[in-house]
Amino acid sequence: MKPTAHLKEVTFVNIHGIQVSTVGEKAKRPPPEPQSYHKGWRVTGFSVDHLAQAKKDHELEQAEQKRKSHEPKPWDESMYMRTHNGKPVRSKPYQIREAAQQCAEMAEKAGWQGVQVIEIRREVQKALA
Repeated sequence: MKPTAHLKEVTFVNIHGIQVSTVGEKAKRPPPEPQSYHKGWRVTGFSVDHLAQAKKDHELEQAEQKRKSHEPKPWDESMYMRTHNGKPVRSKPYQIREAAQQCAEMAEKAGWQGVQVIEIRREVQKALA
């Protein structure tokens, strides 16, 4: 037995008996406007182990350069600290600046160098109309 009639459109009614259409586009909400926000404070710096590993990597690289008949460059810790990003002292950012400042002081006492407290935030610039 083959069905002879095909439904092309199904109509529904709501609880009040008013016909509801299922065809059409959904009403799209406009995307939310981006907003500025503050996500805390991060403490970064260079640990003693990090600098030792960097110096070791530099020496290996310079040995390779020496084998290729290039003049080796001496290790410059201050140049390394200027050109590379420090590692976070703590993976989770602090919510209060004073707590981050206290962590920075403890990191300096523990031997970390180039310790900085950085604010994590996102600024949204308003378009001029």
